[in-house]
Amino acid sequence: MNWRLKKIKVSELKEWAKNPRNLTEKGMKDLKKSIEKFGIAEPLVVNSDLTVCGGHGRKKILEELGIKEVDCYLPEKKLTDKQFEELNVRLNKNIGGEWNFDLLANEFNFEDLLNWGFEEKDFNLDYNPVNKEKEIGEDGLKTEHECPQCGYKW
Repeated sequence: MNWRLKKIKVSELKEWAKNPRNLTEKGMKDLKKSIEKFGIAEPLVVNSDLTVCGGHGRKKILEELGIKEVDCYLPEKKLTDKQFEELNVRLNKNIGGEWNFDLLANEFNFEDLLNWGFEEKDFNLDYNPVNKEKEIGEDGLKTEHECPQCGYKW
């Protein structure tokens, strides 16, 4: 199947009522930060009738930010209901990899990763920079922690 890129008015895009992907408050907040900083780096995917197949969260943020047009991928012919369902699930589920946590720990700043959308639980940590100053041992010194997976110390 071939796709073409076309600018479409956000107001013309239709939500898909059966979208099985839940949009979380944190996910939407992270997405909004990303869009504000970088714009829409990945076009939305819509059917020929302008029903959103991939990009429901981006559409909501665009509306919130008052952005009027967005690049969208449209198929060469209308997708059947079954094709649309399958594509929606594949766009949201078929992520072709997983994070290399060793590389993240050694090549990226931990605070940056948290600001970019990761959470402490992603690293199996109970890390809270606000509370770290309160962690004083019996000897009056700050307690140092080390991630058992990557060795990051705080």
